[in-house]
Amino acid sequence: MQFGLLYEIEVPRPWTETSVSDGFWEALEQVKVAEEVGFSHVFSVEHHFLDQFSVASAPEVWLAAVSQHTSTIRIGHGVRLLPFNYNNPIRAAEMAATLDIMSRGRLDFGTGRSASALELEGFGIDPSLTRAQWDEALRMIPRMWTQDEFSWRTRATPGTASASHARRTGSATARQPGGVGARVRVRTSTSPRR
Repeated sequence: MQFGLLYEIEVPRPWTETSVSDGFWEALEQVKVAEEVGFSHVFSVEHHFLDQFSVASAPEVWLAAVSQHTSTIRIGHGVRLLPFNYNNPIRAAEMAATLDIMSRGRLDFGTGRSASALELEGFGIDPSLTRAQWDEALRMIPRMWTQDEFSWRTRATPGTASASHARRTGSATARQPGGVGARVRVRTSTSPRR
């Protein structure tokens, strides 16, 4: 049996000048203890505009900090929101690849669509499009991690997306990005593919 942690990073009001930063640092200290006692993984959600429920709007930043204060516990997105207005698939692939490099191959990349009206409306996302965008991003991202050249004509948004990046350099597994080169050159265009 394995034990892990899932963080929303809740900070109830009223807030003091340091309430939010204290919440992040206290969670980091808890993860360090969890690793010492044998916990296997820690995940962080991604939420926006839900300030008392979760202040974890940039999970890759907190997970990067976790990765630098730990050495064995797996880190992961629980979940990375993939509708395009939240996270462009190219940027999501880049951030996950870089986080995996900085954690020395410990990233698990969980994904989702989001369901909160407040979050969806805040980013101008039509709820009826989230499934199609999530599905399309899921088909794009692994190709970005495994192909020398990547090009995609998106059905969800007009234009094309292209990325050139280094091949895998780490010990990848099917469930994680695993060591994609950090140097990523990205070009987006609305012109037709050649």
